[in-house]
Amino acid sequence: MGLGKTIQTIMALSKDSATLAVVPATVKYNWKKEIEKWRPDLKVSIIPNEKGFRLPQFGEVVIANYENLPDYLEPHKISPTSKSWEVTVTWPTPEMARHAKNVTLIVDEAQRVKNYKTKRSKRIKGLSMSVKNVWALTGTPLDNRPEDLFGILESLQIDRKST
Repeated sequence: MGLGKTIQTIMALSKDSATLAVVPATVKYNWKKEIEKWRPDLKVSIIPNEKGFRLPQFGEVVIANYENLPDYLEPHKISPTSKSWEVTVTWPTPEMARHAKNVTLIVDEAQRVKNYKTKRSKRIKGLSMSVKNVWALTGTPLDNRPEDLFGILESLQIDRKST
């Protein structure tokens, strides 16, 4: 805490980016306040609940907490016979699926997705698979357990993004 991760991230956004910030519920209004203070050129919206989930427009930051991510973001096998790593997300509309490819996803407190088997992690994985960029923020040191780092990298699809 107190390292300035939020402000540094906000300042790194381009003025025309479409940004979805997934943050702990306790800090989503702080994120809104900081964006309004440091980047008044960006529109800011908070998603109040799962039914209100939407993707940001260009020049907008949409803030959601982990609990407000809809279940359709959980990846599923492409076909019943596909290998376990051949997964996709079924967006409600083709327009949403296309627009997701323009979105920058910010995952605050990324250590929260270290257990890649949880619904939270699966939904972040679905978003990470669908968006243009993923920025993971954490000030929490990882334990000396390689599986914790693997879980975060798997949930954020880091290996896919690097190719």
